[in-house]
Amino acid sequence: MENNAIRWKFITLDKDRNNSLNKSEYRDLRKLIKKVVKPRRCSRAFVRLCDVNHDLIISEDEWTNCLNIDTGGR
Repeated sequence: MENNAIRWKFITLDKDRNNSLNKSEYRDLRKLIKKVVKPRRCSRAFVRLCDVNHDLIISEDEWTNCLNIDTGGR
């Protein structure tokens, strides 16, 4: 179920449907994260941590790996 939510959010952010998120596509997400996540430095690091190859584009695989939480089989 949570994998479906992760994929749905990626699809809604991917405006040009190229299976990757560029800076303009994840801008609103960054603003939301800055409001919610404390301390602020963690919110600023979110995109950098998801963008494993540091190309300023988040691929669907990077997105899924970044947000997919291993619940230990629960």
